[in-house]
Amino acid sequence: MALAAEQMIFPSLPQGGVTRTAIRGFVQTHLPRSRSADEVGSAIVNTYNVFGIGEATKSRLNVSLREGCLASFAYVLHLEFPEPGMQAFEKMFEGPMHRWLLWDQQWMIRQLYGLRESGLLSKVSEIDGVRQFTTKYTLTDAMPHIVALVQGPV
Repeated sequence: MALAAEQMIFPSLPQGGVTRTAIRGFVQTHLPRSRSADEVGSAIVNTYNVFGIGEATKSRLNVSLREGCLASFAYVLHLEFPEPGMQAFEKMFEGPMHRWLLWDQQWMIRQLYGLRESGLLSKVSEIDGVRQFTTKYTLTDAMPHIVALVQGPV
């Protein structure tokens, strides 16, 4: 799935998606001995469709950059950066949040500031072209804060 996201789905953004035929061909190329290229291709399409990342038609998987929710962003961010510390925006943009989940970069930046305001991040800075954020929790320690984001104000 990661390979399909990196090499086929993400690069198809300028065309608005990819055909099911191209997906099947991709699977056959990468799993040449598989007798289930159709099933694997369908699983890729269904995954994007069920999770709302893309929209499936009979002949295509349509994709575009999108927005998620703050709690999901917080969880995935802490999965990608499990140890507290300073990270570059670019490292975040090159990872699964943008390339696999197709989250819009400007939306991601706004979410960083939202997480800072909610106390999950220590710092977010954009100074002289250097853009960084600082996590202050491990995923385990961040979980109560992430759950609080889901539950909303009491």
